[in-house]
Amino acid sequence: MGIETIIGVDAEGGDTLESLDTQGRIIKQSVPQRIFPAVRTLANKYRDTRFVLAGNADAMRDYFGVILPKNIEILSCRERHGAYTLAELLRKGTIHGLYTMGNTISVDAAVAKVGFAPELADFLPEPPVPPLLAELPKSPWSKCSKTWYVLDAGAQSEHMDIHEYVWLAHLGQAYASVMGRPIPRLGLKNIGREPNKGSKLLQAVFKTFQKLDAQNVIRFAGNVESYTCAYGWEKGTVQPSREIDVVVTSGERGNDTLKDLATGAALVGDFIAYKIRHAGLFDKVAGLKLRRLFKGIKQDIRQYGGAVFLGTNIIKDHGTTEYPIYGLEKCITHVKNNVLTRFREELHRSAPVFKTAYQGILSETKA
Repeated sequence: MGIETIIGVDAEGGDTLESLDTQGRIIKQSVPQRIFPAVRTLANKYRDTRFVLAGNADAMRDYFGVILPKNIEILSCRERHGAYTLAELLRKGTIHGLYTMGNTISVDAAVAKVGFAPELADFLPEPPVPPLLAELPKSPWSKCSKTWYVLDAGAQSEHMDIHEYVWLAHLGQAYASVMGRPIPRLGLKNIGREPNKGSKLLQAVFKTFQKLDAQNVIRFAGNVESYTCAYGWEKGTVQPSREIDVVVTSGERGNDTLKDLATGAALVGDFIAYKIRHAGLFDKVAGLKLRRLFKGIKQDIRQYGGAVFLGTNIIKDHGTTEYPIYGLEKCITHVKNNVLTRFREELHRSAPVFKTAYQGILSETKA
């Protein structure tokens, strides 16, 4: 079978990861120490995929050897310029997807160089950097879908206007539909469920979403908090069900949501490890079994790593991502499954109805 997919991998963008071992000693892992094993593993798994690594050529040859695996290529570039260098190849069509852990500024420059699907500009003549969409797991007790999407997850500014919220709602609904949710349930991130919660802007967005819902353009589930999205009901109750597929929020709040959930998961793990270390012999043995179980749980959660810049085949992970293999594999499947093409087709199909409904709401408001 010939090479079908070519994925560019930023082999230097990101930050050194520091962690503590069981003895309290600091362990440091560079980006290459994390990304090289991930590439090797996936190169063996996806034989029909070619990986083009951009970074320090000497470091890459030291790891992979002078004679490279057949589906791995090395591209030497200036330090911290991996994403930008690969962006030019993506723009030309030489590669089909790009994975990076680089900082937001450098990645934004790469996205700007590549450009994004023109359908994203349907509502905004000059849209900002395309939003980041991240996928997060739900409680295993969820009765419907097992994940929910956060949009935006860090690309948009905190100072958005109502048009941008509507824009995100349209994009999020279209993406969720492409990913197998025909009638996605949309939530607005806020500090409470009540319509009068939050800023005046969020209250205005709430009313606009209600009107779009009344016209069957979106399926609006109201204001939500992270707990509601993860569990499918309000904290303290289990009825009525409020399953959420996509939550719309500003980039700053969305990014905080990702970091807060990651912090919570890490904190629980540290408490377990601490209790085991200071437990008696019987509890220590039982705790070690629990710790192995918890590692399996963390493995389940990690598989949702990597956020996609909508309208592109660019996947971005956090700079200190411990296991980039999951985000990199998401980039591969995103390209192989033609998600970008299908997403553009869905936007092209849904935009006329959505735009007509929203313009009608704007006309009513002005009148």
